[in-house]
Amino acid sequence: MKMLASQFFRRRQILHLGGAGAIGFFGGGIIMSEIFHSHGTSSVKQPDGYLMQDISPYLHPGTFNQQFLAKTADIKQIWDFSNIEQIQSDGFNAIRNTLNELKFLYQKSLYVLIDLRGQAIIYGLDDILWEKYKLNIFLGQNSDQSISYNPYYKRITTGDENSNPNDINSLYQDSRLQALQQRGVHIVVCHQALKALSLKLAGQHDSTTQSVFEELSTHLIPGVQQTPSGSSLLAVAQYLGFTYAKQ
Repeated sequence: MKMLASQFFRRRQILHLGGAGAIGFFGGGIIMSEIFHSHGTSSVKQPDGYLMQDISPYLHPGTFNQQFLAKTADIKQIWDFSNIEQIQSDGFNAIRNTLNELKFLYQKSLYVLIDLRGQAIIYGLDDILWEKYKLNIFLGQNSDQSISYNPYYKRITTGDENSNPNDINSLYQDSRLQALQQRGVHIVVCHQALKALSLKLAGQHDSTTQSVFEELSTHLIPGVQQTPSGSSLLAVAQYLGFTYAKQ
């Protein structure tokens, strides 16, 4: 595939398109085909951008609110993060690149759902918990140095959605979670993984699992929600029309 010759798509720009083919083109993400089928149900897009369909069992499983699954877009994608190595290697750059390519090259809307499960849930927790529990050391990440903040949350740029995409300070250059959220990305963490982490932390800090779990639940980064389980969400999201992606 030939790269566009415009300034925005020059090879040396940070906002690059990647190599030819599906994997390179989407910034290293592995993109799997959509497996959604209507199963005889009808769906209608409402003016507010949400899907009207009999999918209430998926939107409200038990006491959980998963209205985020009903959001509509030209393309919907769920990104699967289950271990810290996935994020350590390249952060969330692949998601930033995919958002940019869909917006500026394909000119289509993209709704991204980030599913943090397993050890990756620590990136859904705020700085207070990173400092208190030394989460990177607890899970063996950079065990020789303690990090007192969530290294992938706060924005590192100052531009807004009207900024020049090629400006180093542009929102479109930023792959931190806060910047991605500003672009409409939604983040969820696995409830079961939070429970498991609470059990481990409680054992090392002379506390109860329930009290630690309540603490973790109240110190999620802004806008993050819990889902019953990260693995089941992957299946449900694909049933509802999301494509699967993993880096």
